[in-house]
Amino acid sequence: MRDLRAALRLIWLFFILTFALLVGTTGGMLSWLDSRSGASAILYGAGAFAATVGLGLAVCHFLQQRP
Repeated sequence: MRDLRAALRLIWLFFILTFALLVGTTGGMLSWLDSRSGASAILYGAGAFAATVGLGLAVCHFLQQRP
C-alpha cells in the first residue's frame, strides 16, 4: 500500500510539473509578444511556473489529508 501511495505521488508530481511548464511557457510567450524584453518575459514565465507548482502542491497536500 505504501509503494502504491508513493507511485501516485510521483504521478501527481509529474502532472503538476508538466502543467506548470505549459503555463509558464504560455505566460512567458504572451509577455514576450506584449513587446517586453526577453529577460522580462523569462521572469514572467518563471513566476507563472512557480505559482502553478506551489498551487498544485498545496492542492495535492490538501487532498491527501485524512479526516
